[in-house]
Amino acid sequence: MKVYLKLRKNEMLNINKRLSVNELLKELNLLPQEVLVIDTKNKKLLTPDKVLSEDMEIEIRGVISGG
Repeated sequence: MKVYLKLRKNEMLNINKRLSVNELLKELNLLPQEVLVIDTKNKKLLTPDKVLSEDMEIEIRGVISGG
């Protein structure tokens, strides 16, 4: 699957194994509460339990909040 990281700098990774969103975030040392994981083909947010397939393209964006 193609993973686009839109955090400090834009990066693209290719992941060649089947993982859940939560497992992927653990491998990337990211906390689920600090990022959004988006299926770019279907334009949907993915939940931590969603299993990712190898043909997916996802984007990981940092969450920004303020008051």
